[in-house]
Amino acid sequence: MALGLYARFAPATPDLAVGRWTLGEGRVQVRGGCGALAVQLRGPSGRRVDISIDDWGIRERMTMTGEQQEVRLTLSGIRECEFGPELTVRIVSETGLLDLERVLWYTGLAVYEVRVER
Repeated sequence: MALGLYARFAPATPDLAVGRWTLGEGRVQVRGGCGALAVQLRGPSGRRVDISIDDWGIRERMTMTGEQQEVRLTLSGIRECEFGPELTVRIVSETGLLDLERVLWYTGLAVYEVRVER
Protein backbone atom coordinates (compact mmCIF):
# COMPACT_ATOMS: atom_id res chain seq x y z
CA MET A 1 0.00 0.00 0.00
CA ALA A 2 1.35 3.45 -0.88
CA LEU A 3 1.77 6.12 1.74
CA GLY A 4 -1.08 8.10 0.19
CA LEU A 5 -1.06 11.88 0.50
CA TYR A 6 2.13 12.83 2.32
CA ALA A 7 4.18 15.96 3.08
CA ARG A 8 7.69 16.71 4.37
CA PHE A 9 9.28 13.52 3.12
CA ALA A 10 12.54 13.24 1.18
CA PRO A 11 12.37 12.22 -2.50
CA ALA A 12 12.70 8.50 -3.27
CA THR A 13 16.13 7.11 -2.34
CA PRO A 14 17.80 3.95 -3.68
CA ASP A 15 18.13 2.41 -0.20
CA LEU A 16 14.33 2.03 0.20
CA ALA A 17 12.39 -0.15 -2.23
CA VAL A 18 9.18 0.97 -0.49
CA GLY A 19 8.49 4.06 1.59
CA ARG A 20 10.22 7.37 2.16
CA TRP A 21 12.45 9.11 4.73
CA THR A 22 10.85 11.87 6.79
CA LEU A 23 12.56 15.25 7.05
CA GLY A 24 12.05 15.41 10.82
CA GLU A 25 8.29 15.94 10.74
CA GLY A 26 6.30 14.02 8.17
CA ARG A 27 2.56 14.05 7.65
CA VAL A 28 0.46 11.36 5.98
CA GLN A 29 -3.25 11.65 5.23
CA VAL A 30 -5.32 8.45 5.35
CA ARG A 31 -9.02 7.54 5.37
CA GLY A 32 -9.98 6.55 8.93
CA GLY A 33 -12.05 3.77 10.42
CA CYS A 34 -12.88 2.31 13.84
CA GLY A 35 -10.07 -0.25 14.02
CA ALA A 36 -6.40 0.62 14.45
CA LEU A 37 -3.87 2.80 12.70
CA ALA A 38 -0.70 0.84 11.91
CA VAL A 39 2.57 2.60 11.06
CA GLN A 40 5.62 0.63 9.91
CA LEU A 41 8.89 2.49 10.27
CA ARG A 42 12.63 2.21 10.94
CA GLY A 43 15.14 4.60 12.43
CA PRO A 44 18.52 4.65 14.14
CA SER A 45 18.67 2.86 17.48
CA GLY A 46 17.72 5.18 20.34
CA ARG A 47 15.94 7.78 18.20
CA ARG A 48 12.61 8.77 19.73
CA VAL A 49 9.53 9.30 17.58
CA ASP A 50 6.19 10.88 18.36
CA ILE A 51 3.22 9.70 16.30
CA SER A 52 -0.05 11.58 16.60
CA ILE A 53 -3.34 12.05 14.78
CA ASP A 54 -4.18 15.73 14.33
CA ASP A 55 -7.37 17.02 15.99
CA TRP A 56 -8.05 13.81 17.98
CA GLY A 57 -5.58 13.83 20.87
CA ILE A 58 -4.27 10.37 19.95
CA ARG A 59 -0.51 10.15 20.59
CA GLU A 60 2.19 7.52 20.98
CA ARG A 61 5.91 7.92 21.75
CA MET A 62 8.38 5.15 21.04
CA THR A 63 12.12 4.61 20.83
CA MET A 64 13.56 3.08 17.70
CA THR A 65 15.67 -0.11 17.86
CA GLY A 66 17.38 0.17 14.46
CA GLU A 67 15.10 -2.53 13.03
CA GLN A 68 11.76 -2.17 11.26
CA GLN A 69 9.00 -1.67 13.85
CA GLU A 70 5.24 -1.31 13.83
CA VAL A 71 3.21 0.92 16.13
CA ARG A 72 -0.57 0.61 16.42
CA LEU A 73 -2.94 3.29 17.68
CA THR A 74 -6.60 2.55 18.39
CA LEU A 75 -9.10 4.71 16.51
CA SER A 76 -12.23 3.74 18.43
CA GLY A 77 -12.28 7.11 20.23
CA ILE A 78 -12.74 9.07 17.01
CA ARG A 79 -16.26 10.46 16.69
CA GLU A 80 -18.12 8.99 13.70
CA CYS A 81 -15.19 6.69 12.90
CA GLU A 82 -17.57 4.38 11.01
CA PHE A 83 -17.81 7.03 8.27
CA GLY A 84 -14.06 6.94 7.61
CA PRO A 85 -13.04 10.56 8.20
CA GLU A 86 -9.76 11.79 6.75
CA LEU A 87 -7.00 11.63 9.34
CA THR A 88 -3.66 13.43 9.29
CA VAL A 89 -0.95 11.32 10.91
CA ARG A 90 2.05 13.32 12.15
CA ILE A 91 5.41 11.53 12.59
CA VAL A 92 8.04 13.65 14.39
CA SER A 93 11.65 12.77 15.28
CA GLU A 94 15.14 14.18 15.42
CA THR A 95 17.13 14.14 12.19
CA GLY A 96 20.56 12.83 11.24
CA LEU A 97 22.66 12.76 8.08
CA LEU A 98 21.74 10.04 5.59
CA ASP A 99 24.74 9.56 3.28
CA LEU A 100 23.93 7.64 0.12
CA GLU A 101 27.12 8.57 -1.79
CA ARG A 102 25.25 10.65 -4.37
CA VAL A 103 22.73 12.31 -2.07
CA LEU A 104 23.07 13.80 1.41
CA TRP A 105 19.86 14.32 3.39
CA TYR A 106 19.09 15.18 6.97
CA THR A 107 16.39 12.62 7.57
CA GLY A 108 14.35 11.36 10.50
CA LEU A 109 12.79 7.94 9.97
CA ALA A 110 12.03 5.58 7.11
CA VAL A 111 8.24 5.19 6.90
CA TYR A 112 7.23 2.07 4.98
CA GLU A 113 3.49 2.00 5.44
CA VAL A 114 0.64 3.85 7.12
CA ARG A 115 -2.68 2.00 7.04
CA VAL A 116 -6.01 1.84 8.81
CA GLU A 117 -7.34 -1.56 9.77
CA ARG A 118 -11.12 -1.49 9.94
